[in-house]
Amino acid sequence: MSAIGHESDFLLSDLVADLRASTPSNAMEILLPNSDEWLQKLDGFNVKLHRSFKILLHQKKAHLEHLADFLEKRNYPVNHSEPGSQALHR
Repeated sequence: MSAIGHESDFLLSDLVADLRASTPSNAMEILLPNSDEWLQKLDGFNVKLHRSFKILLHQKKAHLEHLADFLEKRNYPVNHSEPGSQALHR
């Protein structure tokens, strides 16, 4: 797309561009005809990312709890006061 100048300007890039917009603002209108749609898509990605991260944290917490139980059953002392271990109990 060529959209460097204004309607009265004519550039060499206009000759090879697949599409010519009359102004840079017009180029944005052509490229993003409905910005609300893009914002909704971004919100959807944000929700999916948050959900995926929450699931991953839950899985990792369950795995760490399983490992702690495994070690305690074998009389291996598990120090819950180590940095980071208290976050597991929240």
